[in-house]
Amino acid sequence: AVVSTQSTGEIKFVIENFGEALTVLFEKLLGLAEQHAADVAALKVVFNSLVTISKVFYSLNYQDLPEFFEDNMARWFPRFLPLLKLENKLLLTAFNQLVFATKKPLDPFGAS
Repeated sequence: AVVSTQSTGEIKFVIENFGEALTVLFEKLLGLAEQHAADVAALKVVFNSLVTISKVFYSLNYQDLPEFFEDNMARWFPRFLPLLKLENKLLLTAFNQLVFATKKPLDPFGAS
């Protein structure tokens, strides 16, 4: 696949200015999910945010694995597996609705 130089530059700019903040937010939200495991209202907010962050993450890594995420793999990738394995009965219906409501990833450039 041909990677656009313009979009690569735009992705690099976004990651340089937003990558660390996105990563910290991801980590903090995972902590909040554990902290509020029995509070369905809080979990809906947390997991709605985690779904959005995951879409942003996917969009930023779609063309290639940027250096920032390569350097921070240990902060991201091991945390996705527990999310995929999560079985919280309180969230099952709400989470499935969130995940399956949108069939395409968030486009950071506004084309979606």
